[in-house]
Amino acid sequence: MSLRARLLELLQESPRTQKELADLLKCDVRHVRRLAGRLEAEGLLRRSRQGRHVYYELALLASETTDVQLALTEREVLALGVAGAAAASLLDGLPLGQNLRELLQRLGTQLRSVYFAVQPEHLKPRFYFQAIARTRIDPLVFEAVLEALLHNCVLEIDYEHPHHGLDRGRRVNPLCLAFVGNAVQLTAWCHRRRRPTNFAMARIRAARVCAYETFTRPDFDPEVYYTTDALGAVADEHYYTYRLWVSARVAHCFREREYFPGQVIEEERPDGTLVVSYEGPGLEVMRAFVMSWGRDVQALEPPELVARIREELAAMQASYSASATSLSD
Repeated sequence: MSLRARLLELLQESPRTQKELADLLKCDVRHVRRLAGRLEAEGLLRRSRQGRHVYYELALLASETTDVQLALTEREVLALGVAGAAAASLLDGLPLGQNLRELLQRLGTQLRSVYFAVQPEHLKPRFYFQAIARTRIDPLVFEAVLEALLHNCVLEIDYEHPHHGLDRGRRVNPLCLAFVGNAVQLTAWCHRRRRPTNFAMARIRAARVCAYETFTRPDFDPEVYYTTDALGAVADEHYYTYRLWVSARVAHCFREREYFPGQVIEEERPDGTLVVSYEGPGLEVMRAFVMSWGRDVQALEPPELVARIREELAAMQASYSASATSLSD
């Protein structure tokens, strides 16, 4: 559990002084003061002074707000309910999904006359929303990523690479949490690669917030980043539709991550294999991508891609044959 979450949990029990929090959290009073200041700015904490001591307690927002009467039309209530159901479907599998469902439940209680119109379960038979996240994400990992993302903290992750196994202690600066294709992925500035890198959330096995090591957020535009065609990194004159066969052994990688914008899983076969498609230029980029997976990914279309891979394999075979001959001589 992150330091932020532990502090909030302690304050759920009772108000506490800075020193009490520091002792319970086993950290310096200055760290408590800095973290509490951020939470106070977010409206989550209230600070008060009693004699020589400063106390922190959770802000009781419900008792301080004034009841507001909303006059909602039938269509406005329906729009609110459909938006809530769509968002609940999008966030399914994430801790925020449960938070949203609880909020809609409370909202329905307040709007008693139209209770069922804002409940996702009631709307489900009438509207269909394809859940984007197909894999479950560790709640502790999600909370750590969310904290680092919202407060510009450096994050240390243990990431399981499909080829190289578990990569421990990778340091990143979180930039954006993206719901793309069939996956939820974290885009972060990677200290090792020195550039923005995508990480499948389902493959992050552990995450630790470096709470007192922050960074200056760069000028990052998600709209530009996620809609730029990565296949155009090497410009081609032609636009292609790529179809790839993916073995059952690595199929989970394509379910958990979108490797190029617009990735579509066309088929999920009974034997566990997939057929995945993309559209865009970048024939050489796709050739290198397919070959990097070895026998686990095979190009089906277009014919130009299949031909290029065959040419490359033939050249490699000739090169290795020549090397073997020269060594034997």
